Amino acid sequence: MLPPHLPARSVEVNDEKSVIEALEDIDIVISLVGHEGIARQFGLVRAIPKTAVKLFVPSDMSHEIDEQGLKFPVLKLKRKVEEATTTTGISMTLVRPGYLVEPSIRTLLLGIDYGGNRIIFSGDSQRQLLPLCHADFQAVW
Repeated sequence: MLPPHLPARSVEVNDEKSVIEALEDIDIVISLVGHEGIARQFGLVRAIPKTAVKLFVPSDMSHEIDEQGLKFPVLKLKRKVEEATTTTGISMTLVRPGYLVEPSIRTLLLGIDYGGNRIIFSGDSQRQLLPLCHADFQAVW
C-alpha cells in the first residue's frame, strides 16, 4: 500500500498508450509482481523506451538463473524479461537477494526433502555454495 500522499494510478499493463501516459514524469519503475505477473512485465518493456524512464527494476527477487534453473518455466520467463529489457536498451538493475531461508527449506527445488529428512544432491550441488538470507535481514543489503 502506498502512503496516502503519493499519487497512485491503475493501468492495464498491455495497453501501451495508458502505460506511457502513466509513466510521464517517472524516473524509476520497480516491478514487484509475483510469479503470475512476470509475463505482464513485457508490456512495461515495450512502453518504457517511449518514455523518460531512466531505470527499470524487473521483478526478479530470487537468484542468478543458471541452465538448470531455466528448466523451470517461471525462471525461464524471468530470464526472457531480462533479455528483452537489455535488447531494448533500457537501463536495468536486478535485485537478487538469493534464496530466503524460510521458504527454501521446504522446497524440493533446492534438493531439500524436509519430510524425508534428507538432502538430495544433483549435478555438482554438493560442492557449490548456496547463498541463503533470512527475511528479517533483506533490508540491510
